[in-house]
Amino acid sequence: MEQTSHHPPRSHFLIEGPNDSYKFTGWYEFSITSGMTSSKVVPKGYNKVEFKDGQTIIFGHHSDLFFNILKGPISHQIVGKREYVDEKN
Repeated sequence: MEQTSHHPPRSHFLIEGPNDSYKFTGWYEFSITSGMTSSKVVPKGYNKVEFKDGQTIIFGHHSDLFFNILKGPISHQIVGKREYVDEKN
């Protein structure tokens, strides 16, 4: 993993499986909007998994909401949708 940009903060990553069974790559960039009691995190970027047999799956990110960030029990909610694309199949 490497932070490739400071402003906006952006990181790229590479994970390789044992015996080259898969390669997991992608990048993340986050946009954070905060209010008095909550924050919304909206990511940009993608994830890509390439398997040894040639199958490739690309998927995006979901957004996150955090509530009660100043007082009370903090709460986290995953929102939005995550789409998986497998063009070959």
